[in-house]
Amino acid sequence: MQFIGERLLCWMKQKSIPTLILFSLLFLQAATYAQGNIKGTIIDSTGKSLANVSVTLLKVKDSPLVKGVISVDGGKYEFNNISSGQYFINANLLGYKSNNSKRFNIDSIHTKISLPAIKLISSLTTLAEVTVTVNRQHKVD
Repeated sequence: MQFIGERLLCWMKQKSIPTLILFSLLFLQAATYAQGNIKGTIIDSTGKSLANVSVTLLKVKDSPLVKGVISVDGGKYEFNNISSGQYFINANLLGYKSNNSKRFNIDSIHTKISLPAIKLISSLTTLAEVTVTVNRQHKVD
């Protein structure tokens, strides 16, 4: 009986090392291809949420565009199924100065990213007073 136990133990040792290596490789591959979700909100300088903002997801290296969305009511935006990498968000709306988020990573540990609100500052200037004068010339026939 002891002979069978020794053989079983020897077989398990031989098989466990390749199995361990296989599972390690599969885990590393899964970590490399992690998919993440990013969400956040866009607000103005008073804290009011802004809808219809152009929100783009950009890679940090060379800033290529990855995806773009438009913020909805409540200033909310979301990006889904984003592959591993280092990114930042750019928010842009006519009448406001564009603004970027801080950089963030998506990897096997960080798959659900909830960013702080991105604040857009108004770039519109208002005129204090405008005076319009018209000189009419009357023609007599």
